[in-house]
Amino acid sequence: MESKVNYTLVGAFVLILTIALIIFITWLSAGLSTKHYKNFLVIMHESVAGLGVNSSVKYNGVNVGTIKKISLNDQNPEQVRLVLQIEEHTPITEGTTATLNSQGLTGITYLALQGSDSNLNPIPLLAGEKYPIIKSTPSLFLRLDSTLRALNNNMNQITQDINGVLGGENPVLFRKILNNLSITSNHLATQSKRLDAILINTARSTRVFPSLMNTLTQQTLPSTNQVLNNLSIMTDNLLELSDNLRQNPSILIRGQKPPPLGPGEE
Repeated sequence: MESKVNYTLVGAFVLILTIALIIFITWLSAGLSTKHYKNFLVIMHESVAGLGVNSSVKYNGVNVGTIKKISLNDQNPEQVRLVLQIEEHTPITEGTTATLNSQGLTGITYLALQGSDSNLNPIPLLAGEKYPIIKSTPSLFLRLDSTLRALNNNMNQITQDINGVLGGENPVLFRKILNNLSITSNHLATQSKRLDAILINTARSTRVFPSLMNTLTQQTLPSTNQVLNNLSIMTDNLLELSDNLRQNPSILIRGQKPPPLGPGEE
């Protein structure tokens, strides 16, 4: 009897120890967390290479959850559907966006969430979807790739345009245009010399003009005024002589009689 009792105690002890060990391992792996999570869906329009199940989800750099599932869209294989497991109190709104990111150029890839103050309404659940959909934005690598492709296309277009301009009869036309520009430039240079000479003469005339005006004012104008006064006196005398001859023509022979003597004159 005693051996049977001992075996029962040993078996019970081993069973309890095994259960305790399982609970301990579970606690170490999960931490017996009391956090609650919500599921969201993100539809990516680019490659998600580097992401995997349990990859980190960060909100403004803070870990808030993990990626629960990754799958392709059956209707559009270019779209990748990511199911996220996010902590319940994370402020996910209609303005929240998801972007593929990495720690450095060659670091660990994760999904970055970023909020916005423009729309703080909760994300509505669309018909036919199991989880609310967080909007996605292009990653840095996708933006760089798109920019480089656009730049390459623009360079190709510019090359084609240059080849089109330089082809055919255009080189001959360019030479004619350059020759005409050269002739016009030489003509303008000649005219410029003439214009300089005109400006120099004008400047000289400007310097002489004050002296000329001074001479006219101080010398020429007074003499001219004197001559005009003399001519006026002569004109008056001639008019008087004409009147006398008209009244007494004998003046030319006899001369003009002296005027009669006044009282007391001899």
